[in-house]
Amino acid sequence: MLAGFFLLATIAAAFCSVLSRRRTIEQAELALTARKQAAWFDPKLLAGAIQASRGIGWRRVVPLLALGLLAVTLGMERLHSNRRAAASRMASLLAPLDDFYPRGRSMGPV
Repeated sequence: MLAGFFLLATIAAAFCSVLSRRRTIEQAELALTARKQAAWFDPKLLAGAIQASRGIGWRRVVPLLALGLLAVTLGMERLHSNRRAAASRMASLLAPLDDFYPRGRSMGPV
């Protein structure tokens, strides 16, 4: 009887732990996306851009901004391709484990 109670308490604690972990991950992802978007609207960055455009002139700043946007775009594409390559390398490293643990079958008694 007492063992059943402790088993039930352990299952409840594990369930709460999983829920808490998922909620923390979701909050972290939301905060990260908000930070990425907020970087473009940083008042110091905008003030610096306005000051540079006044000093140099808009006609010279616009090509520099276009070049910067191109560099950011290419960098993001390269970052995503590197992540895809790393994921495929990890999958190839884990592929031999499929022989030991076939999908759809149990890995042992439950």
